[in-house]
Amino acid sequence: MEAAFVVPMVLGIIFALMYVLFWGHDKLVAYGNMRSGILKCAINGEELPEQSQWRSEIQSNLWMGKVVDGDISENALRVKGSAKIELQLQIPVLNIFMEDKQEIRCEDTWESWQPAQVVRLKGK
Repeated sequence: MEAAFVVPMVLGIIFALMYVLFWGHDKLVAYGNMRSGILKCAINGEELPEQSQWRSEIQSNLWMGKVVDGDISENALRVKGSAKIELQLQIPVLNIFMEDKQEIRCEDTWESWQPAQVVRLKGK
């Protein structure tokens, strides 16, 4: 086979695999960062961070993604967090096969009152 055909195909496959691995890494890290921030507020009773601080907490340790939107809120029973992360694909060859922008949306909720606490409060 012609090397001029094989080498770009092999490199394209390798770059695609690396991109998928980096995307998966960023998705897991973003969910983990968001979950730890929500648990700090719900279980430890810490104050809610400001929106910019919340985004920077989620942004930490991401390899390719950039947090473009994020929100954390609290009501009487639960703490809810969300984030929107964009990944820009900078490999021209892969843009033929994939869109140049990917998006990760994370959303999680944690109950601030555990069932045992709610039962005790209701019984008072």
